[in-house]
Amino acid sequence: MRARPTAKPPFQKIPLLLGLACLSLFSCRKEEPEVEAASLTPAQEQAVVQQGTAASQALMKTLGGQLKAALQSGGPENALQVCQSVAQPLTAQTSETQARATVTRTASRYRNPLNQPDATDKKVLAEWEEMLSQGKELPPHRIFPIDEHQALFYKPIPTEAICLKCHGDPATFSPALAAKIKEAYPQDQATGFQEDDLRGVFRVLVNLEPSLPSANN
Repeated sequence: MRARPTAKPPFQKIPLLLGLACLSLFSCRKEEPEVEAASLTPAQEQAVVQQGTAASQALMKTLGGQLKAALQSGGPENALQVCQSVAQPLTAQTSETQARATVTRTASRYRNPLNQPDATDKKVLAEWEEMLSQGKELPPHRIFPIDEHQALFYKPIPTEAICLKCHGDPATFSPALAAKIKEAYPQDQATGFQEDDLRGVFRVLVNLEPSLPSANN
């Protein structure tokens, strides 16, 4: 798999706000071959979990705060508009605050075509969706080593009740919201979700090589 460049120029229940369901990436990713998993030392695995958790939680906090305010001040229509304008910049900015991690998000049923999953993403999403269909609880994360220098960290994003305001049954949407979604995301696939569905995942590329300069320097 061709890893994302590290240079910067975007189930366990997690408290999520509406905007975390509005998945947008900082840059478009082409279809890529699945990562062939290597092995990590215990210390490397711990580093991946720490960096991946920190990056995903930071993005959840920053984007969630913006969208909570938008939802409270103007309802789902306003939150959708804010999500469209700030999700990508905030994703990029969040990565820039992380010493050795680049965080993005992806989903099987994505709203923005920039958010299409690659082969490894699809593998994780399919496995977790199958687990949920069998009534199983999702793990807190999953790790895919790339090589001795990099690894991928995935964390599930469950569908909360608040997410359904923009990602639930379209029949429940106001005409204004339905029109805004169609205008902003004409290829939208991200409706029809129910609470506790897998809305998507955080995807964090972690730099494991201490001798290499930080991806954000």
